[in-house]
Amino acid sequence: ENASTSSTGNILLQFSSLGSISLKWLHELASSMDVRAARAPLQRLPNGAHQSSSLLDKIQIVWPTFEEVRTAAAGYAAGGPIPGRVKNTVKAFLRRFYHRWSSSSTEDPMRKKRHPGHCKTFLQLGSGDGDGSTPTVEWCLVTSHNLSTAALGQIQNNSRMGEQCLFIRHWELGVFVSPDTLKGAAITGGSATPPLAKKLKSEEKAGGSDGVSPGIDTDTADGPKFRMVPY
Repeated sequence: ENASTSSTGNILLQFSSLGSISLKWLHELASSMDVRAARAPLQRLPNGAHQSSSLLDKIQIVWPTFEEVRTAAAGYAAGGPIPGRVKNTVKAFLRRFYHRWSSSSTEDPMRKKRHPGHCKTFLQLGSGDGDGSTPTVEWCLVTSHNLSTAALGQIQNNSRMGEQCLFIRHWELGVFVSPDTLKGAAITGGSATPPLAKKLKSEEKAGGSDGVSPGIDTDTADGPKFRMVPY
């Protein structure tokens, strides 16, 4: 049976570069990101399909407008870290998914309106606390992935194996957080230390001290801490 998607909220996709994508691929991405649909058999759209679906209606693409870049604190230079080829960004099917980077609210304590972001944040809103007054989040991903088949992958037929596979061209790195992630976290003073699957050893790497690479220091009472070690 296909899982119901009515109890999950919108899927927000905020990134700094847009690849050449199709409506079919966007539907497959939504199918894998929606926490209900991901547990159901994949519902494919035929090639060239342009009809609406409950999953596609959840997608919100956050992308700065020309005016938001022009009036940014850095001026037009703020658009440098937000590359988007015209042929990729002006596709007709994308128009209904676009949402502004800035809010219409007059409250902007972080001055986000004047600083279009190079960050990449994907998340899905939840159904709230029952009456809709308190927003909830099903999951959140802060990552280096942009919205492209190269970064997020594409389902392909593997003729040698006789099955489908997910082909990913680029290596990316992100931090995924969900309510399940935080169940075993130690939360003190408003911050959380998520549990790791296993203890990691710190490792000194041979070489000069011209650069640094991430390491783990496990000799602390309150759990693993990231530190920088020479490579």
